Amino acid sequence: MPYEPLTDEQREIRDLVRQLARERIAPRAAEIDETHEFPWDVVELYRDHELFGLFFDEEFGGTGTGTLLSLVAIEEVSKVCATSGLILAVQELGSLGLKLAGSQKQKERYLPKL
Repeated sequence: MPYEPLTDEQREIRDLVRQLARERIAPRAAEIDETHEFPWDVVELYRDHELFGLFFDEEFGGTGTGTLLSLVAIEEVSKVCATSGLILAVQELGSLGLKLAGSQKQKERYLPKL
């Protein structure tokens, strides 16, 4: 049997992200690249499906699913649109310093807003 590092719950989330990427993002990928306009509709799609929460612990309003699933989500989206994948990646990049070195008070104040 092949090694499968994802749990059933993680596979469900991966499959959701894959479906959203293929059905909602892929049809717009060329347009996003050609127009150089920021895809706010993709941001709304991520918000609607709580994908930005993948990067944060539950105590800060996230899903608590961990780094692996965050990377899986970035990978699935990037397969169809690099720009849209970067939107997720930047969410992690922009918050990483706070998550690693911020005080508990700073984390409580800022992370739930992200």
